[in-house]
Amino acid sequence: MLPEDVRAAHAQLSDASLRFVEHAIQEPGAGRKLSRQSVALPGWQVNYEYDIQPWPTFVGPGKLRQIERAAVGLAGLVRQIPTRFLGGDPQRVRDFYGLPSELHAAIILQPPNGIAECLGRLDFIDGPGGFKCLELNMGSNLGGWSVRYLEPVLRNHPPVARFLAREGIAPGFRDPLKAWFSHVARDTMSKLGLWERRLNIGMVTRPDTQFPREAVAGLAAVYRNVLEEIGGGWSGDVAACTYHGGLSVRQGKLYAGDTRIHALLEYTWEATPRDVYLCFKEGSITLYNGPLTRMFSDKRNLVFLSRLEGSDELSAEERSLIRDHVPWSRDVAPGETTFRGEAVSLLDHLLADRGDFVVKPADGFGGKGVCVGRFASRDDWERCVQAAAGKGWLVQEYVPHHPFLYQHGEEGYLTHDLIWGLFCFGGAFGGAFLRVMPRDQGSGVVNSAQGASEGLIFEV
Repeated sequence: MLPEDVRAAHAQLSDASLRFVEHAIQEPGAGRKLSRQSVALPGWQVNYEYDIQPWPTFVGPGKLRQIERAAVGLAGLVRQIPTRFLGGDPQRVRDFYGLPSELHAAIILQPPNGIAECLGRLDFIDGPGGFKCLELNMGSNLGGWSVRYLEPVLRNHPPVARFLAREGIAPGFRDPLKAWFSHVARDTMSKLGLWERRLNIGMVTRPDTQFPREAVAGLAAVYRNVLEEIGGGWSGDVAACTYHGGLSVRQGKLYAGDTRIHALLEYTWEATPRDVYLCFKEGSITLYNGPLTRMFSDKRNLVFLSRLEGSDELSAEERSLIRDHVPWSRDVAPGETTFRGEAVSLLDHLLADRGDFVVKPADGFGGKGVCVGRFASRDDWERCVQAAAGKGWLVQEYVPHHPFLYQHGEEGYLTHDLIWGLFCFGGAFGGAFLRVMPRDQGSGVVNSAQGASEGLIFEV
């Protein structure tokens, strides 16, 4: 018998979600771990370091509308911070994002700037207080798109296949890699005027993290499929390259070897070289996301939105969007603020009520540096708050999770916490990948690098 809170959590996703977990706890073999070595995956995925979550998450139309509103709406507001809320003022943009100079900020803002077209993944918790955004990963070096390779595996996994057949369900799957390539291709087609109807994408990595050859071939196959779906006789390829001798600019155009590059995805945190960025500004390539990555991935963007919640600068819908989907967030710094309607001394309040808060670095990733108050000792929490004060860190109100049931261990199931990684490409929702971790485990941080398994959404 499922606990009532688990039943309610799955029921608010969809009827199918609740029926599936009821099926899975009775179905022989459903509780068995699914290893990458035992299923049909591309060779380069077999040794991928994170576990597969063999139970898919079934999301119905109502929840899907909430997901799309949250992801697209918040990404849109973040993209407006430099131009709308900071007035496009290079000095204000420099000061907020810590850019090297006003000139640097002015160059970034000068069109074309790629702001409207940028790529991102926003991470959410679904809990009793609503669907809340924890952080922003607004770059083209996004993790999670490889979940696409799990889709046929889970669809054909016998316990899942039997459930789908019995219920007469043909679930949809939104492939983030296809959505990503489709956005880039359509955007580049609209901007570059490529009369020869050939559009090549370059994917820049660091020299020590290059894609295996088989992976590049797989990416190119997906991209060619996207071009076929777009129609119009387009062709193109995907070239893996680096900024260390792998790209060159000739007569104002970008090349990887002898291959002309029309769209460049920076699958790296390295700074865009000046000559490459000049190609973007002169209109011979499109660039995703360039120097915008560090700006829009800064978690203090959520502090900015949290402070705007009651502002007359926003429409009623925008205020509602922030109220519904942004947890209370502030810079960790001395001074007074408002929390739950009361004026408080921020640092004193953090030290007195650690169970209500999470402290994290503004530029962190992979869960590094995150301190969840209710999982930390008093001494560790005090050290974290004192170290963070005035250093550009932020504090957020702790967001509790709904309890979801998933497979666990070699054989079994357990209540898990769930992080929803929602892709947003330009102004469109591009699918999701999920990280699930047994409830209240370890430091309270749900992250693949800290032991979470990865799963996917089926739309029903």
